[in-house]
Amino acid sequence: MDITLTMLLDLALPGPKGEGGTPNADAENPSGPIREGQPARPAPAPSRQPARPAPSRQPAAPVPSQPIRGIRIWSGTAAANKNSRNLLYLKKQKNGALLLFDGQSIPIETHLPFAEAFNKLEEAFSTLRDWDMQLHQGIIENKGLQYMIDVSEGIFRHPLTITDSGYKLIAYSKHWLNGDRVFKGAVEKGYLPADAIARLDQEGFIFETKAIVFREAIEGLTCPMLNGTIYVEHDYRYMFAVLFPDDDYTEGYRELFAFLLGQLTLYIETNGDVSRIRHFAWMSLLADLVEGKCGPAELAERNRYSGLPTGCAYCLVAVRRKDGTMREFIQEQLDRAFQGQIVFIHGESVFVLMADGASQEGPPIDHVEKAAGEISKMAPFVAENHLYVCISDKFDNLCGLHHAYNQTMAAFALGLRISGNRTLERLGIANKAYDTDIFRYSGYYPYDLISESASLFPAFRKLLAEDRKTAAGNLRLLYSYLKNDCSKTRTAAELFMHRNNIIYRISKLEESLGLSLSDEQAKTAFRLSFLALELLDPSEAGLTADAAQPS
Repeated sequence: MDITLTMLLDLALPGPKGEGGTPNADAENPSGPIREGQPARPAPAPSRQPARPAPSRQPAAPVPSQPIRGIRIWSGTAAANKNSRNLLYLKKQKNGALLLFDGQSIPIETHLPFAEAFNKLEEAFSTLRDWDMQLHQGIIENKGLQYMIDVSEGIFRHPLTITDSGYKLIAYSKHWLNGDRVFKGAVEKGYLPADAIARLDQEGFIFETKAIVFREAIEGLTCPMLNGTIYVEHDYRYMFAVLFPDDDYTEGYRELFAFLLGQLTLYIETNGDVSRIRHFAWMSLLADLVEGKCGPAELAERNRYSGLPTGCAYCLVAVRRKDGTMREFIQEQLDRAFQGQIVFIHGESVFVLMADGASQEGPPIDHVEKAAGEISKMAPFVAENHLYVCISDKFDNLCGLHHAYNQTMAAFALGLRISGNRTLERLGIANKAYDTDIFRYSGYYPYDLISESASLFPAFRKLLAEDRKTAAGNLRLLYSYLKNDCSKTRTAAELFMHRNNIIYRISKLEESLGLSLSDEQAKTAFRLSFLALELLDPSEAGLTADAAQPS
């Protein structure tokens, strides 16, 4: 859920309102007592207390609509901090509070003390986050439309109704005492009154009026309202409405209404279809796992409803185009190729979570090799659509999905950089086979370790400069020597040279560099320098972007 400033202001610092509808904890519950095991509804405000006058606030500047990710007290230094983006800062002023958001100053006149205004904004932010989680829980656990309305009462503080295509009242605010006769009449009769239907029909909210006769007409709709229709497979099924008997709605309420309407639509689309409910639960849980937002305890709790396979070995495969397009089309093809596996979209990539039950008989499955094998069958599709495939290492816990995701993203970035540079090949150091479209993280792990601080060993840089100047081929000799674990015999065979020649050239190389290649630290430094050479810009090696490829 994207929490905006208008939502926060309407929830935390509402403008003056009338004395009308107030939540009432003692209202009679027409549906009977809460059943055992059913979550308790949010506690509404008691009706015995008179409606307190809300503090007025009047923004003096346009309110931005970007999402807010946190609330802070202004310290005077946040503006220069890149981490302050999308944070809302509250600054104390003589005549009230000043909101600072992404460099914009929004004066807010309020009767509340500064500390109380800050606390109310922070409380409203937490309330909206919790509400979002409750709605997701309602969808995943199939708790019913009434539950979705119950958890939303405290957010809207106005009566809510859901009616079906026959205008029957399906769910409504059960803890609200309201003077509006339309709302009370709908609750008493169990359906929306005829005059209210005519009003909605006139305003274009109802496109197919059913032939239903209401014998008792109730006074027409006399208050502002927000309402929208919910379609299932292009067929009108339900109407959701929020009534504002005592005042008009604001932009913040409009945004809250649009969000709740979307969640209700999602609930109705998945209601009764276990596979779609489970799919929604998978997507929600997988997104949090990928982003590292779900720990072992939360995973165990949430996975009771989503049913992701556990007790397995896993492997993550990422497939994408360089520009991040065609995700839905790629997902369709991967669904066919990886039947029985979990295919999902996150960011600019389509992922396949490969998992096999631990109870399966037979030898352990190498998921990395299995993934590579399946992808190889799709080689024409991968080539024709200019796709890149990245494969993580194996992992044995779903909480490792975040690490596996980082591995696939690192393999993608490093694979493109190294295959684009082709530095070792262009310098004649090695005839290396570069990956072009399939990048296994296992092959890029050493590069990933040094990618943030890649640099060349001073002795290596000296050798590189001499090679570029004299074409002596010492780097090629050193690369082969280290690759063959300093075996002079295997190095001679690979370079088609006599073993005595290798011994002589290695000794001269050590003499020139002033170090011994039997020293482990020196060997490690040279090996890391070869890795860094492939990561650095080709200009670091004296190459240009249009340098001729070696013949």
